[in-house]
Amino acid sequence: MYNIDELKAMGEEQLRSVAQSLGIKKVDKIDKEVLVFQVLDEQAIANSNNTEPARRKSGRASEKKSKTSAGESKDKAAAEPPAGKSADKPAAEQP
Repeated sequence: MYNIDELKAMGEEQLRSVAQSLGIKKVDKIDKEVLVFQVLDEQAIANSNNTEPARRKSGRASEKKSKTSAGESKDKAAAEPPAGKSADKPAAEQP
């Protein structure tokens, strides 16, 4: 990949050759400065096609947790025993 400074430093023939290799058409009719930015654009497109697309946020949680009246999630409320009771002992052994 070329950066903007490298492309601007190239001669016109070399720049046109790079542009053609990236699939830019009619490079002979394009001004050098415009061609520099087209090469940068094509490189960016080619690079984005070669990388894994970023995950988009859907705006929704993958698992919604409903709230209880106390404001705790049902998952948390189900996981914690009520106050004063131990989760280690079965219900029959509790006083």
